[in-house]
Amino acid sequence: MRSRLAVERPSERWRGRGGLLASETRRPLIVAALVGGAAVGAVLLGGDWPGLEALWKAPSELEGPASGSLLATLAALGILPLAAIRLIGLLRARRTPAAPSPARVRQATGLGALTLFLLAVGLVGFGPRVPPLPDEPGMAFVDVDDEALRRVLDGNVSRDGRVDYAALLAHPEDLDRWYRSVAWLDPIAVAGWDEPTRIAFWCNVYNGLTLLAIRENLPIRRTLTGTLAGAPGGSIRQIPGVWEDLTFQAVGEPVTLNHVEHGILRVRFDEPRIHVAINCASVGCPPLRNEPFTGARLDALLDDQVLRFLASPDRFSLDREAGSVGLSRILEWFGSDFAPPATGFASQPPELRGPLAFVAR
Repeated sequence: MRSRLAVERPSERWRGRGGLLASETRRPLIVAALVGGAAVGAVLLGGDWPGLEALWKAPSELEGPASGSLLATLAALGILPLAAIRLIGLLRARRTPAAPSPARVRQATGLGALTLFLLAVGLVGFGPRVPPLPDEPGMAFVDVDDEALRRVLDGNVSRDGRVDYAALLAHPEDLDRWYRSVAWLDPIAVAGWDEPTRIAFWCNVYNGLTLLAIRENLPIRRTLTGTLAGAPGGSIRQIPGVWEDLTFQAVGEPVTLNHVEHGILRVRFDEPRIHVAINCASVGCPPLRNEPFTGARLDALLDDQVLRFLASPDRFSLDREAGSVGLSRILEWFGSDFAPPATGFASQPPELRGPLAFVAR
């Protein structure tokens, strides 16, 4: 009788005890693939890696986020060879009948995971650069320096709302002067202003702080979180937490851009036109005026902002033949801020009746 030779299939060799795809080596391989994917992703995302860019800067040029990214990247580069040695040892173990020890597997997995974490920190960074708090004056300001803001807007913002950020960065004095007056403004003085003046003030605060946030983070680099969210390079959305986390000071209290919009303007005032007055520095936002709002002219300025906003076909369009209306998503998001009409637009969803009546008037 002819004896049969046992032939090991390739798939069994790879999946068998100690093989490349065996359960005891699978976790380190997954971690290694993620580490490699992080490096490749950094290149595909535009090559903007804060930690690597910090390698080429002088120590005096490093700020908090850059320093953190640099340290994380250096630590990752230091641990990476150790993780690679452990992983290579596991891969070589597939040639022997004995499986690698659990301790070796844990070491390779742990080193790989730590390397991945540090690479991610070096890639994403530690958050945006926070504008420094202005020096506290001997006495709180009783008025805001609107003239300084007027010079900022008139000198750096075009008629159609485009901002010359290079000029803003080159000449920071007026924006800093305005911010100091806002940061240490007397809250009792603000409480004594009439409502149009307070609305104008907080609209200016939002727009001015947005300019300040961008100026402090120039040049805006691609970030992992911003790119995954679909933000283009150089967009304000590439600044981590710019609306919800980046903290300024106004009227002696810490504020964020989200708090100014949703916690002050939308809560304290019944004025839906604020949504076309404040500029978030994104393409779909209302155009930034090249002059500050004032209480005395607030109604006329807001009406003019509405006309400018609706003049763009990207924000408002009317197809009479098809009987359709195209509205900016801003009007849809904040539809509840617009008073619904007593009659008309009954066929439209309730959240759109207010914006449609507002546009129709």
